[in-house]
Amino acid sequence: ATAWRSDVVKNYWQAHPKLKQRSDVRAMTVVRSIYSQRGWRPFWTGVVPSVSIMSCSNFLFFSLYERLKLRYDPSIAAVQARTIAVCILAPLEFIRTKQQASIGKEGGFALFKRTLKFSHSH
Repeated sequence: ATAWRSDVVKNYWQAHPKLKQRSDVRAMTVVRSIYSQRGWRPFWTGVVPSVSIMSCSNFLFFSLYERLKLRYDPSIAAVQARTIAVCILAPLEFIRTKQQASIGKEGGFALFKRTLKFSHSH
């Protein structure tokens, strides 16, 4: 339940050069900085993508695994199912990380649209 909050701190820390350049910055410094600028709301940024990724990942994995284990050894089926699930859901992970790193810069939907435009142009 707290994993995405620590991701918020990590992604914010890595996305802001002023914080990265200082050697005296600690996680609690970043937490205080986020809280003083935006309150508690940013710590919940990325909840929807995180829950979506977790639930979709498990659903995809188990669905694929059940089908693949009929054709292959269960260990091979598990590796294939997880690989496919990760490849399908990787774009959501990218969007979630971008959203968490850009706290206070733009809203989630605007970021989502910009990310899709960027990925199609490259």
